[in-house]
Amino acid sequence: MAFHQSNYFRAFVGIVLFFALFRLCAPLVFQYMIQYVRLIVSMASKDEERVKRAEEISWEMEYQLHEMDMRYYQQKCKEDNRGKEPYAWLTAMLNDNYAIGAIQLGHMLKKLSCYHKLIVLVSDGVTPGTREALRKVGFEVKLVEALDCNWMDRQKGRKERNLGLPGTFMRFHAWNYTQYKKIMYLDSDVVPVVSVDELFDLETDFNAAYCARPGIIDPCFNAGIILFKPSTKHYNGLMNLWGDLTKGTECPNDQVLLWHYYADHDMWNELPYAYNVRRYLYHPLKIYHFACCLTKKPWQVKNKPTRQDVAKFKGPFKEPWDMVILWWRYFYQALDEYKLNEWYNDVKNKI
Repeated sequence: MAFHQSNYFRAFVGIVLFFALFRLCAPLVFQYMIQYVRLIVSMASKDEERVKRAEEISWEMEYQLHEMDMRYYQQKCKEDNRGKEPYAWLTAMLNDNYAIGAIQLGHMLKKLSCYHKLIVLVSDGVTPGTREALRKVGFEVKLVEALDCNWMDRQKGRKERNLGLPGTFMRFHAWNYTQYKKIMYLDSDVVPVVSVDELFDLETDFNAAYCARPGIIDPCFNAGIILFKPSTKHYNGLMNLWGDLTKGTECPNDQVLLWHYYADHDMWNELPYAYNVRRYLYHPLKIYHFACCLTKKPWQVKNKPTRQDVAKFKGPFKEPWDMVILWWRYFYQALDEYKLNEWYNDVKNKI
């Protein structure tokens, strides 16, 4: 009986203490609850602003890295003792139009890469004056046969049908340049924002980025930026496949042909989209490609940024037009550094 009374007493004391503490703390607990709810409402109402600011900070850091690489990357190359490997950068063009893009591209690659071997494949449609301008920037100019669907028609002994785009297969010549361990091909309408030398560390035979940015499914790659290992075997394979697929009214473009040759045989290594950002601006951003559609090629836009306009731009990159401004900043630099202003004044009136 005494045992049960003791238990009842302890329970009674516990209940009394609980209510005493609750009464003592209740005002404070209620105040904390009100404050907590207020904070939740405040954070929810500002969440979009917080996300936007976080993005802006990352864009600012991205632009700061761009400026650092442009100013000091060559010093880093010397400190790391890099640049002696047999690697090369490659672009190709059919006429003087895309040569304007190549001038800017070559200038930026000399700032942003430890590997200074620049190769440009040109057809006889590129004028002697433009070839000399490309040499001044640092390109080794190689005059090659323009490869396109008409070329293939001639090989098959039939009338030219003017299928596809002229000269688009010209880069295939470079698969025979086996004196280089790796070659990075870039279309002349791209802007490298920071160094991408790390891509040369890849050991796969063929590397390209997906056509579409993350979140959009599109089973293809864009071949405007590719890293490949030169190989006579692969050159012959590509040319044979091109001949096999050119039937009737069909002539696959060079990108489709590369897809069937490499992707169909599981020889394609997918690069992050950051290495080939197109159409819209996407972050992170390493290379921007003026492939389509919100702006024309920088040298074709109507209201071209002036030297004063580009001097005012301090980043970050928020829209495609910012990339046009960036392109012109370094094109103006190239014209001055390599004394090409007279060449440009002559060429721009002809294209």
